[in-house]
Order: sequence, then C-alpha cells, then structure tokens
Amino acid sequence: IVWSPKSGEQLHKLEAVNLRGYHTAPLTCITVHHSKPIMVTGAEDGSAWICSLSREASKPLKELKEHKQSVEAAEFSKVLDWVFTASADGTIIVSDISTGEVRSKIELQGAVTRALWHPKAPAIYTSGTDALVQLWDARNGTLVRELRGHSDAILTLAVSNDGAWVLSAGDDGICAVFDIKSGAGKLSKTVNESVKDDAGTPTGGNTEQDAN
Repeated sequence: IVWSPKSGEQLHKLEAVNLRGYHTAPLTCITVHHSKPIMVTGAEDGSAWICSLSREASKPLKELKEHKQSVEAAEFSKVLDWVFTASADGTIIVSDISTGEVRSKIELQGAVTRALWHPKAPAIYTSGTDALVQLWDARNGTLVRELRGHSDAILTLAVSNDGAWVLSAGDDGICAVFDIKSGAGKLSKTVNESVKDDAGTPTGGNTEQDAN
C-alpha cells in the first residue's frame, strides 16, 4: 500500500489479484530508492520485484528470480545503480536496477540475518546464523574481510557513516564494535545475573574484552 505521509491517506495498492505477475506469497520486506521513484519488494517464496513508485499508480517493472527461500532484506546502493536482495537460503544477489541483470552472487555459510551496503564503496556487510560479520566486494562476490567474536547467530548490524566501523549484536548477548581496516574489535557482553541490587534483584551488567 502506498500512503500519503502528509494526510495519511491510502493512495493505491499493489496486489497480485490485479497485477499480472506480481507476488502471490506474503511480502517480507520493502525498500525505497533514495533518489529515484522505485522500490523493491521481497516475498516468502523467494521472489523479488523492482516496482515504480508514484502518487497515482505503482506497478511491477522487473522480477528478480534467483532466490530459493524467503527474501529477508533488500537495499539500494548509493554508489552504483544496483540493489541487493538477501535471503534465508544464505545468498545475496546483486542486480542492476535498470536491466534486472545479476551482477554478482554472495553465498554465506548460514542464513542471512542482516545485510547493509557500504555507504561509500561497492561493498556489502553481512551477518548470519554462522556468527560471522563479513565484508564482500559487490562487483564480483568475493570475500574482503571476515570478523569473528560472536559465538551464536548475529541478529543485527549497524555501520558508521564512513563505513570504517561496524557494530553487531547477537543471540550470544554480545555487542561487538569492529574496525574494518584492521579487523580489531571490542566486545561487550550483557551478563544479566552478574549484577544485583541490595535486595538481590538482577539489574544487568556487562563485561568488555578484545575480540582478538
């Protein structure tokens, strides 16, 4: 559904029932281009579509077909006219937004939990159920750097504005801050039972250590 941010009014909707070839499975993600009137939608069946975006009518433009499982995330690059789609099948597909052509394919050891473009380079940061933070060259799908420190699935990532630092947090209770250039990291682990108040009630605490 496309909404007016000013009035809250529903402008129109994209539905498989009235758009031939659009998603028939439940949608799982959506992302809007930072400067062009287009968006990408992903669905549970592994399908993804590049769509036009306007006040009057939006419509599917190109289908991106490479994934075998649910598309969990999509994001447009601010450096090149590319978009990636990330899937529970452990793959990230980088596509040309003009042609829909696949530019590269990245394969993780486990399911993708989070993926982000480098803000100033054709590179992608990823995290997954394999407990790794990785940086990939989006032009050819090769691994540039691998960052270790987690012992369980990583659930989320954040990247600094210059792309030099990446933060990760996971199921192991660890929040890690990594220097991409050196690979050095600082870990902060939440220890819920380690700090108690005078009544013996857990208040939460943390410990820090180097990732190396």
